[in-house]
Amino acid sequence: MANPQQSQRQQLADWFRASLAQLDFGARLPGVMRQSPRPPGDKQLVIAFGKAARSMATSVLREYPEHQFRGLVVAPEPDDHPLAPFEVIPGGHPLPGSGSMAAAARALQLGASVTPDEELLFLVSGGGSAMLEQPLEPGRRAEAR
Repeated sequence: MANPQQSQRQQLADWFRASLAQLDFGARLPGVMRQSPRPPGDKQLVIAFGKAARSMATSVLREYPEHQFRGLVVAPEPDDHPLAPFEVIPGGHPLPGSGSMAAAARALQLGASVTPDEELLFLVSGGGSAMLEQPLEPGRRAEAR
């Protein structure tokens, strides 16, 4: 005989998994990019940061295998696994950390290096403001007002 409590628990778990799948920005990104009035160029400098940074960057690589990519993925700590051709720097979350500062410095360097034949693509998701952080003045933290 089926346990009604178990079947309710299973149904709730199924709904939860289905809801999470709908929130997978990486899976949804190609559809959003296809809706753009202008298709992405063949050369892309990508700066992806936030909790969905790895998922979004992976999705772009999979969707556009013929394109040339370079760039940076700033995912939450402790995610520092390689994702060629991108550099990966783990950033602090929910509070900025030393990785957040290093990631911001690297993102600024990469942004300044964009070439005329490249497009700059930012992939931004929640948590990014902590993972990619640079103080207003070097050595000084922003103060709450």
